Amino acid sequence: MRQPDRLRDAMDGSSTQPLEFVQALRGIAALLVVLWHASIYLGPYGTGIGGRLFGSGGSMGVDLFFLISGFIMVHTTRASDGSWKDAAVFAIKRASRIWPVWVVALVLCVLSRSDAHAFLVDPGKRSWLLHSLVFVPAPGAPSDFAPIYGFPVLGVGWTLNYEMYFYAIFAASMLFARWRWHAFFAWIVATILLLPYCAGHLVTTADWGGLAASGNAHRFQVHYLDLATNPLVLLFVAGVLIGLLHGSRHAVGNARVLKILCLAVTVGAVLQYAMQWRVGHGVGRCGVSLGPLLLVYCMASKRIAMPVPRWLVGLGNMSFSLYLLHPIALGILQSLAIRPGPNHGWAAILLMMALSVALAALSYFVIERGLCEWLKEKMLRWLPSRPAASCASTG
Repeated sequence: MRQPDRLRDAMDGSSTQPLEFVQALRGIAALLVVLWHASIYLGPYGTGIGGRLFGSGGSMGVDLFFLISGFIMVHTTRASDGSWKDAAVFAIKRASRIWPVWVVALVLCVLSRSDAHAFLVDPGKRSWLLHSLVFVPAPGAPSDFAPIYGFPVLGVGWTLNYEMYFYAIFAASMLFARWRWHAFFAWIVATILLLPYCAGHLVTTADWGGLAASGNAHRFQVHYLDLATNPLVLLFVAGVLIGLLHGSRHAVGNARVLKILCLAVTVGAVLQYAMQWRVGHGVGRCGVSLGPLLLVYCMASKRIAMPVPRWLVGLGNMSFSLYLLHPIALGILQSLAIRPGPNHGWAAILLMMALSVALAALSYFVIERGLCEWLKEKMLRWLPSRPAASCASTG
C-alpha cells in the first residue's frame, strides 16, 4: 500500500493492516518472563548476576502483556454494534482461546508435583485447584505473594485472574452500544477510586504505582474485590486508551518524527530495564516506559511500515503457551538435574529456553490451533444464528 493511502486509511479509521509489531512485543514479553525465571540457574531470584541481567524481566514482561491486552481488545472489537451477540462472540473467542491451554498447563503442573495425590484427598488443595480452574483468586492459597490475592496452582497464572476480569468487564461494556465507553470508564472509576474510598481505603500516591505484591492490599471481605480494586488494572485501562487513540482520526503525518519517537521510546524502555529504575508492576512503575512505547509504536504504524522478523512474529503467536508452559520446563530440568542447587550456569538457561519453546510450539500447533479453534467453532454454533462479522477475531 502506498504511504498516502496508509495515512488516509489511518485518518478515517478504516485501516485493516496487520499489526505484526504487536505480536513481536508479545513474544518479547513472554521471553522476558522466561529469562527471569531461568535466572534461578545463576543464583537465587533477584540476586547476583541473574538478578542484574534479568531482574527487570518479570515485571516488564507481565506489564507489557496487560497493556497489549487492553489495546487488542479495542482493536479487534472496533466494529461492534453493541448487540449481545457481539459480546457473546467476544466472550466465546476469549474463553476458547484461554481455557484449554490453561487446563493442560494446570494438569501438567499438578502431575509434576510431589504432592499430586493431595489434590484428590485434601479439601484445601481441591478448593485451590478448583479456584485455579475458573480463574478466581483462591483465599488462603499457599504463596509467598499472598497480597496478589491468591496465586493459582500454577503460579504464573495469577495474571490470568486479571485477564479474565478484563474480559468480563469489557464484554459487559460492549452491551451498552454507543454508551460503551461511558459504562467502561464509569466502572473503572467506581472500582479503582470510589469503592476503596467508601471502604475506608483511600488510594494514596504509593498505590498508583499499582504494586501487586505489596500495594493496595484492601482485604475486602469479598475476596474478588481485592483484585478488581488493585491499581494494577490501570495497565489494562492504559492499553484501552491507546487502542482508542489508534483507532481514531488522529495521526502524526511526519514519518521522520515518528521514527525518532520510536527510537526514543525504545531506548527509554531498554534503559529502564538495564537500570532497574522503578521496576515493578503498575502504570507508575514499568508502565512509565512501556506505556509510551506501545503508544508511539501504535501511532507510528498508522503512517510508516513496521517491519518485524518472522521468527519474532512466530514467537509472539505462541507467546501464551510459552508463558504458561515454561514453568513446566523449569520443573522438568530441575527434576533431572545431576547437580542439586540453583547454580547451573548458562547452559541450563539455554536448555530451559529451548525446552520451553519446544513445549510452547507443540501447545500452539496442537492445542491453540487445533483444540482451541475446534472448541471456538463448536461454541459459536450454540448461538441462535451466526452473527455478522462485526466483531473481528481476537486471535
